[in-house]
Amino acid sequence: MHDRASEVLGRMRASDRLILYSLGAGNAPNSEVKIQKLLFLCALSLPKIIGSQFHFDTHKKGPYSEEINEMLHVFSDEGLIDSNYRMTEVGRELHHALSDRIKEPVKGVVEDYVEFISGLTENELLTFVYTIDPSQQSDSEVWEGLKKSRVETAASMLKKGKISFSRAADVSGLDLGEFEEYLMDNNVRWRDSD
Repeated sequence: MHDRASEVLGRMRASDRLILYSLGAGNAPNSEVKIQKLLFLCALSLPKIIGSQFHFDTHKKGPYSEEINEMLHVFSDEGLIDSNYRMTEVGRELHHALSDRIKEPVKGVVEDYVEFISGLTENELLTFVYTIDPSQQSDSEVWEGLKKSRVETAASMLKKGKISFSRAADVSGLDLGEFEEYLMDNNVRWRDSD
């Protein structure tokens, strides 16, 4: 399989290999929305390395890349992932062969964002994305609804240890004092890493 894996990986574009690596990294997301947002966040973090590989449009549920969508279908058709976007045995073998080819800082950024997304609800992830990049709100079908619960969403993400106090205040739309007051009024406990 090693020779076949090298041959298959050699035919892939760098962006395809990045998607495949992301799908097998740790507790990778198991929905197209979360996979799209994972790669969007990675592209924001490494714009010259990852951002140049994908074009994201504003979309009804946040940033969306047609290239990513197409590759997910190709990977499914080729038996590399199942219908829940989980790696099959063949996909895991390719991912293993690919792991040595993905270098830092890409490897670390992907793994960090996979860990970040793990345990977030789709609404928490979308609220986070919309607040760090407000330009993505324009074509959204869900932002108006998410805005109504963004304070609760920010508190939930803070309690989970996914974001710092100051980032949670940003996500909530409140200033630091107002957000702290909300947390105290609602007996929300947190440990901050700021």
